[in-house]
Amino acid sequence: MIDRMEHVAQLLFKGERLLSLGRLADVMMSRMLDDGETGVMLGENILTGQFVLCDAYLAGLDMAFVDGETQIALGISGHPGAEEEVSQARLARLCYALASDTPVQAVIWPGTDIRLPSDRFVSNLAPLMDSSVPPSVALPDRPKGLRGLTSRLLRSS
Repeated sequence: MIDRMEHVAQLLFKGERLLSLGRLADVMMSRMLDDGETGVMLGENILTGQFVLCDAYLAGLDMAFVDGETQIALGISGHPGAEEEVSQARLARLCYALASDTPVQAVIWPGTDIRLPSDRFVSNLAPLMDSSVPPSVALPDRPKGLRGLTSRLLRSS
């Protein structure tokens, strides 16, 4: 189901086999609430996945074990007509929250194959993510703040 989402990032946990999808979903729900999203609730829970939804979008986690590491696909899907930059900003905020609060070792941003070390990912996005303004409000007023997010992340690696 994650593969049908608009934007999917990969979170890599080397050697971590006992990750709790419920714990990851809690971190995502907290971020959504901090961003001022409404209607935040736990959605469908499947064997290797968990969904969290709010009024603006759906976020999903899907876990796989590949070559000794746990890979979590984090995908989001907005409502029809959602702006691409708003969707990427929401994904970045969720990735940032998970990379800041869990033992993520690397992040693979959509459209790349580059493993960005988690500490670099967090430190490069901290000035944007620690803003108290949620992405749905920030983008129309500050479109340059998240434009080129992929290129900024790649330049820092």
